Amino acid sequence: MCAKKHQFCAANVKEATKYTFEFLRDEKVGSWWHIRVSGEAGYDKIGWFRLCYNRFGGPRLNMVCTCSFSEPDLAVTMNDHEVGYEPLMNVTYLARFFIDAGEDHGINTIWVARAPVDRTVSETKGDVIHVCEDWEEKIIASETRVFPPLQHVHGAVKLAVDKSIAGLKGLGDKTKWPRISKDPDAGKVRVTGPSVGRRLPASDGGDESGSDAVSDAIPYSNGSSDDEADPPPPPPLPPPVPLDPAAREVRVRVWGPWSISEVWSGGTHTGYGANCYCHFGSAAACKKNIKALIGGTLGEARVLCKSWLLMGRDIATHLPDARARHVLHIKRADIPVRDEAEMDAIAAGL
Repeated sequence: MCAKKHQFCAANVKEATKYTFEFLRDEKVGSWWHIRVSGEAGYDKIGWFRLCYNRFGGPRLNMVCTCSFSEPDLAVTMNDHEVGYEPLMNVTYLARFFIDAGEDHGINTIWVARAPVDRTVSETKGDVIHVCEDWEEKIIASETRVFPPLQHVHGAVKLAVDKSIAGLKGLGDKTKWPRISKDPDAGKVRVTGPSVGRRLPASDGGDESGSDAVSDAIPYSNGSSDDEADPPPPPPLPPPVPLDPAAREVRVRVWGPWSISEVWSGGTHTGYGANCYCHFGSAAACKKNIKALIGGTLGEARVLCKSWLLMGRDIATHLPDARARHVLHIKRADIPVRDEAEMDAIAAGL
């Protein structure tokens, strides 16, 4: 990376490298990962890598190996396995994405997700894994934005999108918890630290002086003149609202001999799913999810789903690899954009 030639992305590469290290620093060495970068004008590109080493002595960085993905057999393979692996520093690995995008498609977002490994497939060597057939859906549901970070506080914080906090470090010096210790003389538990607002009962065998010691250590005050009155119980929780089955049915609509369903992730409508179910050759169903690209619309994804379903009419259903030809061999870029009203008319006549 040339500092002068690539000045347009040097600062972002530096920041992305720092935040990626914070995210991967505690992950298991040898784990497999998916990366997705997004930029201006709808730029979107994915990649795969394997975490090889974490270096904590300055400068701190991750060492990763680039991987290739074979969509027909859903295999992720480490590159250069014939001549030996050459791990890259994460700054070098990330810089390639920024440089490939160029200044016109400046990368502004990086997402990372653990590769969804298909555990039912036995591996013959350690430099390849197979991912699940619904790997795209699993990755969309689990990926975390590492650049720019969603949250960064003292220490490393990993906040997954629409999920619980994945890790929290460095807050020990800011959080004060009550310290519990045993008083062998009084035979009671003494709590030191902030008042918990309750008088502790004397344990069996304790004397009156021990009870007074505990009472003095923890003054009880609830703002009322009656020290013995218990606070009122909390109101009961309202009964759960049953899920209306029709609310989910509306997400799946019949379209000709097929159906089209909405794809949601974390409460957000992200795309559409085209459900063919006409081609076989695998235990998985013949269907394909198409998400709306950054800068694109959901309508564009819906049009591609309908166009993909119509393309399946040209694939014989009796072929042993019929599903692979329809689902795996037809990439998003191969699907033509057609007039939606015209396609609706065709589907209605089937």
